[in-house]
Amino acid sequence: MVDANNSQEVRSFEESFKRLDEIARQLENSQTPLERSFELFSEGQKLIKECQDVLDKAEMKLKIIKRTPGGVEIEEKDIDG
Repeated sequence: MVDANNSQEVRSFEESFKRLDEIARQLENSQTPLERSFELFSEGQKLIKECQDVLDKAEMKLKIIKRTPGGVEIEEKDIDG
């Protein structure tokens, strides 16, 4: 997927994590040339940061599930601090 605002590829957390796994496998392969290994490592570092940002944001949300006469109500709140 490409973000129209900055034309950079935008991946979901799952896609980024899968790509990290692919990168790790390539880096473990002793046949990967050194220059390519540096490129993969750099890409991996960026993906790790993206994944960590998503996890940090998720950690800052609190879901409150309330039972109501009409069923169940889910309320999301941001946690500050």
